Amino acid sequence: LSFSPDSVILGKDKEVFLKLLSGEAVELSDPDGKATGMNLKIKLRATNKSTLDNKKFFNVRYSESRLELDNGTSITCETGDSLNPDAEASLDGTWEFVVPAGAKPSKLNLFYDGTRVGVAISLK
Repeated sequence: LSFSPDSVILGKDKEVFLKLLSGEAVELSDPDGKATGMNLKIKLRATNKSTLDNKKFFNVRYSESRLELDNGTSITCETGDSLNPDAEASLDGTWEFVVPAGAKPSKLNLFYDGTRVGVAISLK
């Protein structure tokens, strides 16, 4: 997978810096070879931009992200890590989506504290 942009800033105070590190998509099929969908795994890193003197805490939850598909629908993340690093620290996590057969991912929408950023996704 490739991401554009590969990093975003979230939060009203711009305290969340998210970097999409890598992604992989695996086509799934039944025993007869018929496509059943795609397992999409995205690795990301959250950095807390607040300082030790002015600590802000946040939690970017995988369950609040939305993956837009090329057929116009959006799906939620199946499993993942919540990202809540300490001030001036980073934390890595992995989010997994199950894309239905006949669809491809087109955009990952990320939400936090009333802010929303979309990241275009394309298959390599």
